[in-house]
Amino acid sequence: MSKESKTTDIPSKTQRKKEALELQNLGAKLTLLKPNELDILNLDLKLRHAINEYQKLPNAHGARKRQIQFIGKIMRDCNGDKIRKNISLLKSNTRKKQEYSALVESVVEKIVNGGDAAINEIIVLHRSLERKKLRRLKNKISEISPENQNNGKDKLKAYLSSAFEKDEDL
Repeated sequence: MSKESKTTDIPSKTQRKKEALELQNLGAKLTLLKPNELDILNLDLKLRHAINEYQKLPNAHGARKRQIQFIGKIMRDCNGDKIRKNISLLKSNTRKKQEYSALVESVVEKIVNGGDAAINEIIVLHRSLERKKLRRLKNKISEISPENQNNGKDKLKAYLSSAFEKDEDL
């Protein structure tokens, strides 16, 4: 009977290896993130240093593979569930930003190509926008040659982004 209670308390060697491999794979995912994304995750200093070293290593003679194994070893002392949760939050925020910038980009194209009718339609949807300012920005874009319109479009994007953010705050 005492033998059974000991085996249920301690995970098997296979289970420990499986958990270690999962943490190593999580560490490998961390090495693919950009430095600013790693800053947001607020990782342990030793882990962060190991990830930075990995990114500097060449892929010669298995150096990166050994470093991944070392990162996995460090990960055993970290809270893997918390890191997984933070990575998923980071990815969802990134998707939201991409969708938001795509929305702004589509509104800019709609204004540039649609003219006053498109401006009126957008004003109905977003009351915080100023019709006069949108027309002025659209006219400046149409006066510029097509290859130089990016500066005017950037100004329109900035105005729309600030107005949309104000709408979200309300």
